Amino acid sequence: MKLLSPLNLVRQALKIYEAPESVDLLDAAAKIGDLGDRAIPRDLLSLGVKMHLRGVLNTVAVQCNRDWVWPYWIERQFNPADKSFVPRSHALSHINLTHRNWTILGVLGNSHRCVVDPRSLVTPWPEGWSLDFWLVIGNQLHTPARRTKVKQGIHLRYPQVKTQFQVGGLLIKSRVFAADINNEGYVLQRVRLISQSPDDQSFKFCFSVRPYNPEGISLIRQLEFVQNHVWRVNHRTGVILAQAPERVFCSDLRQGDVSLFLHSRDTRKQVACPVGMATGLAEYAVTLAPQERREFLALMPLAPKKEAQISISDFASLDYEATGRRVKQAWKKMLSPGTELHFPNRKLNDSFLANRAYLHTFDRGQWMTPGVLTYGQCWIRDSAYMIHALDKLGFHQQAEEKLLYLPQRQTKDGYFSFQEGEWDANGLALWVIVEHYRLTGNRELLRHFYPALSRAANWIQRKRVETRPKVSPHYGLFPAGLSAEHLGPCDYYYWDNFWGLAGLQQAAFAARVVGREADAERFCGFASRYRHTIEKSLERSEKQAGFPFLPAAPYRRIDSGAIGSLCAVYPLRLLKPDDPRVLNTIKLLEERFLIGDGFFQDHFHSGVNCYLSAHLAQCYLANGNPRAWKIVRYLLKRASSTYTWPEAFHPITKGGCMGEGHHGWATADWTLLLRNLMFHEDDERLRLLPLLLPADLVQGHTFAAYKAPSCFGRVNFKLFVDKRDMQLELANDFHLAKPKSLVWRLPFKPSKVLVDGRLLPHASSDLNLDATVSKVMVTR
Repeated sequence: MKLLSPLNLVRQALKIYEAPESVDLLDAAAKIGDLGDRAIPRDLLSLGVKMHLRGVLNTVAVQCNRDWVWPYWIERQFNPADKSFVPRSHALSHINLTHRNWTILGVLGNSHRCVVDPRSLVTPWPEGWSLDFWLVIGNQLHTPARRTKVKQGIHLRYPQVKTQFQVGGLLIKSRVFAADINNEGYVLQRVRLISQSPDDQSFKFCFSVRPYNPEGISLIRQLEFVQNHVWRVNHRTGVILAQAPERVFCSDLRQGDVSLFLHSRDTRKQVACPVGMATGLAEYAVTLAPQERREFLALMPLAPKKEAQISISDFASLDYEATGRRVKQAWKKMLSPGTELHFPNRKLNDSFLANRAYLHTFDRGQWMTPGVLTYGQCWIRDSAYMIHALDKLGFHQQAEEKLLYLPQRQTKDGYFSFQEGEWDANGLALWVIVEHYRLTGNRELLRHFYPALSRAANWIQRKRVETRPKVSPHYGLFPAGLSAEHLGPCDYYYWDNFWGLAGLQQAAFAARVVGREADAERFCGFASRYRHTIEKSLERSEKQAGFPFLPAAPYRRIDSGAIGSLCAVYPLRLLKPDDPRVLNTIKLLEERFLIGDGFFQDHFHSGVNCYLSAHLAQCYLANGNPRAWKIVRYLLKRASSTYTWPEAFHPITKGGCMGEGHHGWATADWTLLLRNLMFHEDDERLRLLPLLLPADLVQGHTFAAYKAPSCFGRVNFKLFVDKRDMQLELANDFHLAKPKSLVWRLPFKPSKVLVDGRLLPHASSDLNLDATVSKVMVTR
């Protein structure tokens, strides 16, 4: 019913409030990018409305209560003396635009997740409240959010966030990790206080329940402290304190933040705040002798629980160290089958180890989500990249669990429905399912999927031919949509159509594998006509521009959205990397949208986008262009101290400015980029260390890949660099297919090459080796 469409509802509201001039502005905005009534998917609309309503609450609550203790991002973004300051002007909605950075933690086998911000603020529930800790020394309050010098890192073998800072003669260390306790998920925060003063020190330590998280206000209407150990938040068990506090105080918005009552001796164990801004304080008196330490432990369930579901006696004798060891062993067991990569650069190694583990924190059981706070929903686009990363890092069982869920989201007509108007969905689903087969050779699983694959391919064919009229540049393409919303307003995106074309090719390949030759021929015919349609559309764009390039859509000039069309190179390989259209597009993007060595996405994100920068690096890699390493170094330098990336970060402050603060797609593409820089498939060849640089050839440097899946089988090799010689040892297991050759491009012309002890005559910098080779010695 048209009257109930979002745009018409807004029009009616504007007319009721007698704002006819605003109706004209709305209608003009609706016409940009062919915005129809169904142009904005409902889940995106819901996400945006919720985000900005929270932003309105942030604006009203924060600016009138600047004497409160706020999270790190607000302390900086609302501070006019800070470079992260954002003026408010007439903007009603004030959201986190400067420090959208956090780290996601979770329990293996449990779908619930929590986040830790750059100052160790813990948010145990999605969109929920948080737990902070403070020190009161004399008359001065010290909070992590207000500290400028704080160190934060991640345990590289399992996700544990470590934060520390110094306050005078005190060293404060926070450790946060998630664990399974009594078959339920909890996040544990231990704060250790270490005296480094030559004198005794007396002060107060506090845990505080806060009505906000790294995105803004999160309502706490009811807060009470029970059983001497438990904070109940909105009638649910929220925090269990291992040590009973000496004083507890609760406050509401009218009375002010509990930080204003630090020097009071009063106790108040419960409060109801109709606005939803209740705060709580659990206080401990501490005296430390020189070199003495004291620890405080808080546990938070990863899902809201009624009081009857929690037995405090279970936590009275909790062995924190033993719990940590058990969690570490569980992660070790989970990660042990996975790919191992070794680079000479320590930070590059650490980033790989951390992000290999992080992939599993985005695993929610049947599906994967790209985040927790901003993006807690499942989108096939992000999921496909993350599932593919699991596959390429050797976690085939976990990938298979997600793939088996995909047909459950398929409608009767063959559409993989995750989000309205997501026209790339079927191509993504077909691609990731068939790529799983290429990496595993699991023919029976492919047969299981084939009915869904066939329906999906037929849907692509039907959907694209709906587009009219025949004389238009978009004829035969998918309808206009907002599929890859980082590309701009609704349009006939080549991104969608390249994915659709790749999906048909994958369906044809799958049909041949399972012996459905007639289907294979039919899908090949669909794909051939589809490719011809795309080529004709691109020719019109090229004719108008006067040179070959890949715009985002038929009616678009060069803009940052053109980055999406490079999916034809990575990961789909529909176009050759040295195609003039590809090279010209890359050059134009370099000239206009690179900041430093990162890709600045002008549409919506208005920041340096991490996964799109990685996509550009993959295109450089495909062309043998060492500029890929510049992007790697740029992104590595701008990773958080826990090796996470937001969806996009501010080009000047480097803080997260858009989307999820710990983004799953960015995590996936980082690991895929490092894997492909170590080795990657190129048609029937396997390329080893394809962009080795002269600067890498330092005595003692080692490159290695072990247990690494490929479409040929397992890849295992090690390169050791000596003073003048390099030794490459290979123990590959090509059980799926034998590569035509192993290609190793050297950054110099060798003076001598020995292959399995035999001298290679006329050796060049491009070594083409037989797949059975086990040792190569190269002398510079």
